[in-house]
Amino acid sequence: MIRPSKVKRDGTCTIEASIFINGQRQNIFLDRSINPKLWNQKKQTSKLKEINDYLDSVTNLFYNIENTLLRENNLSLHSFMDMYRYGDRKTTTLLTVCDIFLKEYEKKVKVGEIVKHTLIKYRTIQSYIVRYVKSINRNDILMSDVTPSFCDGFKVFLLGHLTNNTTYKYIKMYKKILSFAVDSGYINRNPCLVKMKKERLEYHPLSVEQINTIRNKAISNERLCKVRDLFVFQCYTGMAYIDMATLSRSDIKENKIIKYRHKTNVKSVIPIFDATKAILEKYDYTLPVLSNQRYNSYLKELGDICNIPQTLHSHLARHTMATIMLNNGISLPAIAKTLGHSNTRITEDIYAEMLDKTVIEEVMNLNDILETKEG
Repeated sequence: MIRPSKVKRDGTCTIEASIFINGQRQNIFLDRSINPKLWNQKKQTSKLKEINDYLDSVTNLFYNIENTLLRENNLSLHSFMDMYRYGDRKTTTLLTVCDIFLKEYEKKVKVGEIVKHTLIKYRTIQSYIVRYVKSINRNDILMSDVTPSFCDGFKVFLLGHLTNNTTYKYIKMYKKILSFAVDSGYINRNPCLVKMKKERLEYHPLSVEQINTIRNKAISNERLCKVRDLFVFQCYTGMAYIDMATLSRSDIKENKIIKYRHKTNVKSVIPIFDATKAILEKYDYTLPVLSNQRYNSYLKELGDICNIPQTLHSHLARHTMATIMLNNGISLPAIAKTLGHSNTRITEDIYAEMLDKTVIEEVMNLNDILETKEG
């Protein structure tokens, strides 16, 4: 059927099919549109042969789904729609489930339920799944064949290409894809029994003296001057590379930067120090950003000429800012707000060892008081 009252801009109406099972009705928008003048409302047919051929194929598909579900004694509107949307679950493959999962996530991105960065990560995981399946000489694999040993093999495959902590994060997301498969009825239980531990990384942030060494280094190379300015800007704002790269004048309000983080969509509020303001004014509030890969490559060169023992990289600047704040008694809520963490638990998790050291140093200040003797 078509609804002449719902004509699109091109003058056509989308053809719909109406499914009626056990007293329940569901309308389906088909993948065809037609000019209302070419549609026979009484016969529910078109004056165009190619449209009628398409409708015949859809009708046959509906009958096949109905017959299959009747044989399984499982005919309901819900089971019918599931099979129409996703096909025969007994022959559903892992890559098909990944595609369906990603389409659902795309919908969540459009309505703002999740950030696009998360969707990009799931697409990356999908690419690794494709590579793993090909590594075992397959083009795809049935969901029924996704076993615990298959999942263990995927973990080993990831560890061959990624760090332990990145693999840990990707396995967690892979499990979510499989949980989606369980919820959607493709498999009965999640076959991924992989257990991993996240390694605590040791960070060696820069000292204020080292930052000043970089700031004051005489550099004749214009390219490295710009890289130095960007790095110092990060050290004094704690901004991640992508947030610095997308910074605009509209993010700056009353001597502070207010910006939602690209990664988490959490608002960060960052004070603008004199050094930060000087860099912004130098470039007329349009920072000379370059690709993250080239930026990190040039940072290594900058570190060499400044005699900095740590390997300079973009994320080191963010940790440096956090360390400076911790060492100067800035409260956890304030640090979390500056870094754009959704809560202080994230801050505590990342800087746990550093916090322990800071707490001990603060409490040890009581030593002199406790040791004071009355005259």
